[in-house]
Amino acid sequence: MPSAPERLDIIAAAERMRCSEKAIRRRINKGTLPAVKERVIGRHGRPVYKVFVNVDELEASFAPIPIGPAAKEQLVREVTAAAPQFTEEQRELLLRVIRSNQ
Repeated sequence: MPSAPERLDIIAAAERMRCSEKAIRRRINKGTLPAVKERVIGRHGRPVYKVFVNVDELEASFAPIPIGPAAKEQLVREVTAAAPQFTEEQRELLLRVIRSNQ
């Protein structure tokens, strides 16, 4: 049976990422960090609602965004790999257009 992913509440997530709780909540509200709200037993034995995030998603949300020529080349490779192949008709049309502009 697979283990459940590690989860943190907002306070623990902010401590782990060395940021404010507001920064975590902002990402949750923008939709860049998925979260779940659950009813748990609070420190005084009363039920309270807490917001939890998965550690993997938290770290992915704070991952650095690559920039520069190498990042652009990588993006082009990813888009090219995901794009469907041209049909023979499309290739011929592209060649005609390119040759007519030379």
